[in-house]
Amino acid sequence: MYNVFCSHEYDDRAVSKKQAQGNPAAVVLMHNWPDDNEMLTFASEREQPVTAFVVKESKSYAIRWFSQSAEINLCGHGTLAAAAAITDRDGIEAMSFTSRYGDIDVTRIGEQYRIQFPIFSRDGDKATIDVGCLPIQPVEAFFTRDIVLVLASESEVMQFELDKSWLKQQCEHHALIVTAQSADDEYVLRYFAPSIGIDEDIATGSAQCSLAPYWFEKTGRRSLAVRQLSESGGQFNVHHHSDSQIFLDASVHQCHVE
Repeated sequence: MYNVFCSHEYDDRAVSKKQAQGNPAAVVLMHNWPDDNEMLTFASEREQPVTAFVVKESKSYAIRWFSQSAEINLCGHGTLAAAAAITDRDGIEAMSFTSRYGDIDVTRIGEQYRIQFPIFSRDGDKATIDVGCLPIQPVEAFFTRDIVLVLASESEVMQFELDKSWLKQQCEHHALIVTAQSADDEYVLRYFAPSIGIDEDIATGSAQCSLAPYWFEKTGRRSLAVRQLSESGGQFNVHHHSDSQIFLDASVHQCHVE
């Protein structure tokens, strides 16, 4: 793959411990921002779940993320991929990204990257979610940026089938997450975001902004393993950092063409 904007384009597979797993992302390192339509067209042509566009600023990196059909408001695996690309190109192992949705710090720790994420607060003002039509009834349901359905078991998460018409009725929300506890120190999830052109995401770092605080409270633990039960799969670890932030640790397998 070749970068049409500057000197490098990277194709990374993020948030996985195994090279056959994880979520691919294209990364474009630029000197200046192109037109929004140009970035969307480029992302669509790359045919990756997400393309991260990055511009170096004086003390940080500005970042934006695009799926093949829309701009995304926060993307964990795209940010991890961008961090790996910057480390590979510039040798920098700790960096800050600025976005329209807040600042994100990323640090390389051994063979993994640690990303500092905001916590998505539960929205107590929303009406109860109507889940009566769903084939699998949740144990609990709540809103954050996303709709979260807590199911009874890992097998129910695996068996869950997305009702796109139902999700479309919840149009103000970014995505649907289904989750369950799978062990004392682990939870699983699946993530559906057809509104931004991603029917089911492979491995979703930003979903942990909604899920990690919930499972920290439920389990009484401050560190948890996470598995995403998509076809390719994703694995990462989350850690409590503060009342407003979490850490997410994940691996990035990288290739690039200059």
